[in-house]
Amino acid sequence: MDRAALVAELADQVRDAITSGDRWAPDYDALMERTGFRRSWCEKAVRDARTQAFSAPCDDTARTDGDTRTGPPSAWAA
Repeated sequence: MDRAALVAELADQVRDAITSGDRWAPDYDALMERTGFRRSWCEKAVRDARTQAFSAPCDDTARTDGDTRTGPPSAWAA
């Protein structure tokens, strides 16, 4: 099992769910069966996938409020 590939695949699933307005939840039983690892290993892979999904650059074309955010977060509040 290539952990990096699994994390990337899960991160894609998280992003797809966000884009479609759904909530993503991991199926730990399926992950444990697929990988052959225990739940703890799978939880860490899911954690890393969520981190990867949320740290990816944002695509502002999907925004509906017309606000394109540039600059540091402190500038957004102004």
